Amino acid sequence: MNRLVIIALLIATVTAYSCGSLSDLASTKSFTKFNDKQLLFLVVEDSTNAEVFRAPFCPTVDKYGALVINNLWDKIESSETYYLHVEVWAKSKLMYSTSSKTLLSGGKFIPYRVVQVSTVNGGVTDIAWNNNVLCELCSSCLDDACYIGISGKSTSAADMQAKVFVSWIGTDADGYVMTSDTTSISQFNFMDATSLHESMTDLS
Repeated sequence: MNRLVIIALLIATVTAYSCGSLSDLASTKSFTKFNDKQLLFLVVEDSTNAEVFRAPFCPTVDKYGALVINNLWDKIESSETYYLHVEVWAKSKLMYSTSSKTLLSGGKFIPYRVVQVSTVNGGVTDIAWNNNVLCELCSSCLDDACYIGISGKSTSAADMQAKVFVSWIGTDADGYVMTSDTTSISQFNFMDATSLHESMTDLS
C-alpha cells in the first residue's frame, strides 16, 4: 500500500469533535479512563495577543481527531496577523496551554497543525505542539508548519478551515497506554502542504 493511500485512510478515519454539555465538562475533573471526554479550547488571537474568539471541543481520550474551525472569513481579516493556541480545561479553570503559533500572516495561511496531549495515570500533565509536521519536505514552511498562499478574501470559505489534529500519549487510570499518536499525521513526512490541505478540505 503506497503512502498516499495510507494517509488518505488515516484522514478518512479522523473524527471531528463537538461538545455536548459544555458547562458539565468545564466543571468536572480531568479525564480518568479511555472513552472519557476532555474539554479543550482552540483560541485565536490577533497581533496584539488580544483574544479574537475561542471554540470549545470535547475529544474522546486517545481517539485521534481534529479540532476544526470552518469559514474563518467570518471571524478574521485577510490583511491582519493571527495566532492560535490550544487550552486544556478542568474544574472550571485553565489547566494547561500550548504556546501561540501563527495562523495567518502576510498572505500565508497555516491550515493544519498537530497537538499532543500528555497524560499520566488518568490525568493530563501537558499539552504541546508536535512540530514534526512535514516541514522537512515542505516547500512552504512558516513557524514550524506548512502554509498555503491566499489571495485575500477571494480565497474560498471552504479553503479557510483551521484544523488542529489531536493525539495522546501516556496512560489512563488503569495503566493502559495511549496509542493514538501512532496514527498522527506527524508520523508521515511525505506530502506537501497543498496536497495535504486539499485532502482534508472535506473533513468536518
